[in-house]
Amino acid sequence: MTDHAIHALVERPSSLERIHLSYCVNISIEAIHYLLQRLRNLTHLSLTGVPAFQSRDLQKFCRQPPKVRRRPSTLNRSPVGPPLTPLS
Repeated sequence: MTDHAIHALVERPSSLERIHLSYCVNISIEAIHYLLQRLRNLTHLSLTGVPAFQSRDLQKFCRQPPKVRRRPSTLNRSPVGPPLTPLS
């Protein structure tokens, strides 16, 4: 995903409420600002791992990303220890 794709996305009429752009490394602050101005119904925007948003100045507006959860089927046995239990 790039700034160009963000601009193309918001040029069309949209009722988008949630957008996940996590780990899209080619997105700028300016493109997200444009997106926020255009998508009036947006209630959730995920930018985890986007380099442009990792500055200290912007971190005060962010919450911590959710913990990574593994599927129970991948937790059968640890190769070096006792069986793992799923997170609840």
